[in-house]
Amino acid sequence: MMLASKRLSAVGAVFIGVLWLSACAGQATQAPTEPTNSAAEGAAEAQAAEPAGSAEGSRDAEDADATVQAEETEAATPEVRTQEKSCGWDAPRLDSGVPATLPADAAGDLATALIGSWQHTHFDSGAGFEIVDTADVRFVFPSATEMLYCQDVPGVTDQRQAEAAVTLDGTTIALPPPATGYRAIAWDESAMLWENLRDGSTFLLQRR
Repeated sequence: MMLASKRLSAVGAVFIGVLWLSACAGQATQAPTEPTNSAAEGAAEAQAAEPAGSAEGSRDAEDADATVQAEETEAATPEVRTQEKSCGWDAPRLDSGVPATLPADAAGDLATALIGSWQHTHFDSGAGFEIVDTADVRFVFPSATEMLYCQDVPGVTDQRQAEAAVTLDGTTIALPPPATGYRAIAWDESAMLWENLRDGSTFLLQRR
């Protein structure tokens, strides 16, 4: 605004100077006033155009700033994962091999990572990972404080499910007795490694 004001003052000074010079020239030579009118019209056009251009440029800059701020806010807002409290038996078991790269460390907050539906695909009792092929076992976490244990062993459990309250103690996923619970060893966005605290075996879970 200050720059626009200075420009208007400058244009006004030029306009006054043109009129004064034209008046002096008219008194001395009786020259026609057409050039004076042209100069006045040019100055007036400059006065009219300058504020419009400045305002338009200001609006463009404000729009650009607003767009950048909106994009930065969207990028900074973490994704909030939600999970329905359901075993999802209408969807088939996730039959997946051992990932080429297993999680080696904790990738983010465990309470946040847990939320979702996980398929127990493999276990390791000390001789390497073996596929869980006799049962469809799923761990569903609608939140970090509740778990739905889902097990389907044809002819034995037949899509049985049980709800349990969960308490996180560091990386330990504690369940109500007599369950012994689990310890999260490592995890990333798509896989988790748990220690079964009952027998020390390792579970591989993959996100459904």
